[in-house]
Amino acid sequence: MPSITAINPDDLAPLPGPAHVMVAEGGRTVYVSGQTGVDHDGKIVGADHRAQAVQALRNLQTALASAGASFDDVVRVGIYLVDYSDDALTALVEACLEVTGSIPSSTSTLLGVAALWQPDVLVEIDAVAVV
Repeated sequence: MPSITAINPDDLAPLPGPAHVMVAEGGRTVYVSGQTGVDHDGKIVGADHRAQAVQALRNLQTALASAGASFDDVVRVGIYLVDYSDDALTALVEACLEVTGSIPSSTSTLLGVAALWQPDVLVEIDAVAVV
């Protein structure tokens, strides 16, 4: 079993998230490309950040499972939100709570972006896991 340790150096400002650094030892690394709010047929699910974030997280969960991983194994998440705002961030948090039951316990980067790969896609989430 891999060992994953979260580190928050005293010399860095506190984060709203769980950790500045994640150290993973042992195991194998799983890289998951950006997952968006599209269904199995590639159709966009919903027209708002929350609906699309829920679907993107479910897609991420499916992708992780295909490699024998789960959200508990994730050490890094990249989140991209079109039209970033406080409402979009709230929708993302609500989606995380609905799908995973918590806020990601990994290192993360959140970016507000002008557009993603399809005009109506509002959310994209990628991840790195160690299993």
